[in-house]
Amino acid sequence: MSHPPHILDWIVETHCVAGHSIALRIPRRPEAVLADVAANSTQDSDPYWGYLWPSAAVLANLVLQHPWLRNTTALELGCGSGLVGIAALQTGLDVTFSDLVPEAVQLAQENAVANGFLQARSVVLDWRQPLNQQFHVLLASDVLYHPELHQPLVTVIDQMMHADGECWIADPGRDVAREFLQALSERGLAYVLRDADGHDVLMPLPGRFVLIVVKKRQ
Repeated sequence: MSHPPHILDWIVETHCVAGHSIALRIPRRPEAVLADVAANSTQDSDPYWGYLWPSAAVLANLVLQHPWLRNTTALELGCGSGLVGIAALQTGLDVTFSDLVPEAVQLAQENAVANGFLQARSVVLDWRQPLNQQFHVLLASDVLYHPELHQPLVTVIDQMMHADGECWIADPGRDVAREFLQALSERGLAYVLRDADGHDVLMPLPGRFVLIVVKKRQ
């Protein structure tokens, strides 16, 4: 698979996260991706996959500092360029990258290989059609921006997370996060909220990073 022809200019950024160095090849002008989707209104795509959003770096830091068990499987949802998934690989997790956009899946896989991880897998995933596969950990950042995505995401979590698994969703403090929490409760899923340092918080606050840790009720 080749990358979209309108993305002719790429850059490589090196991110230092929790003492780990991660090199990412990303579009120099991610707005070109947005413009392309806008020009093709019938395209079933996510126009934001070319951006590296701030919550991804915070989530990557939290993932790198967590003491994961060996042989833990992880699925990154909406992987984009793959920063969080690569951080998970650096902790020893068995990672699968996923995104609605094939080009994003390819990019994340290429970035994983460039960082020395040849074993990572990837899959194009439409949240409206969950796979018959389960993971111990689901990871996602900046995915709550459209309320219409909430129910499909809740379904993916419910169906693709192991009974004793966790889903970590990083959000920068969007107002719609509260609506997502309501959708989780209505589905019978439990959650706790944490700040950027991993400390428990009572509620999401506008403009403040929050980590939503979702579990199935036992």
